[in-house]
Amino acid sequence: MVFLVETIQTKALQVDDVVKIGRTHLMDAMPVRMSQVLDGWASQIEQCIAMIQALRN
Repeated sequence: MVFLVETIQTKALQVDDVVKIGRTHLMDAMPVRMSQVLDGWASQIEQCIAMIQALRN
């Protein structure tokens, strides 16, 4: 799974200049960089891996 996180982080660096419309339930659409979205995904995966490892110990 670490390979997945590294791959997403690498892609985030490659698309840092791409801006997309971000949507939330509480705010109007605001522009966000695609790298921000991908970094969020990578962070979630890292947190899930850490939780699974903690449960295994």
